[in-house]
Amino acid sequence: SLSQYKLKTVAFTSGVVGSVGETVDRMTDAVRAVRETYPKMTIGVEPYVTEAGQIAQLREAGANEIKINVECATRDIFERVCPDLDYDNTYDMLREANVYFKKGKIASNIIYGLGETDQDVDMTLERLCRMNVLPGLRMVNINDLNRERLLAAGVPDERPTVLRSMFLAGLQKSAMKRHGL
Repeated sequence: SLSQYKLKTVAFTSGVVGSVGETVDRMTDAVRAVRETYPKMTIGVEPYVTEAGQIAQLREAGANEIKINVECATRDIFERVCPDLDYDNTYDMLREANVYFKKGKIASNIIYGLGETDQDVDMTLERLCRMNVLPGLRMVNINDLNRERLLAAGVPDERPTVLRSMFLAGLQKSAMKRHGL
């Protein structure tokens, strides 16, 4: 039983297994089960969604927070690194999330170290914050499972420096502060 722990939050994330709709349905079932058992629990979801109804479905099941990841700071890099995903739809879904989730309860990750410039990251941070989306920065993790695919997509085979990471974190903090996030 979870009652012996002081848990306050649970988060669900998933790759797409089967179809997007089937994956969202399974996540919805999990959210609903937690909400019924732990009515005061904060529930976060990190789905891949393709239509507004999927966002509504997760919210109605009891999700309090949502993360829809833009993944990359530019369309060009996104199209090379995530060729099976839809760049414009990701932003459409973030806009739609504002219908169902309060300010400060929508988030999105930007992976950096994919060949983008600092200005690219700064512009994406600003774009997300203007949409009431909390931007997260994640350094690319190149490993044996993804190295060949990422290098073929033009991703540099070097980690960003600590100095660059700190600089980007400063840009993130400034963008969030400007927008009250």
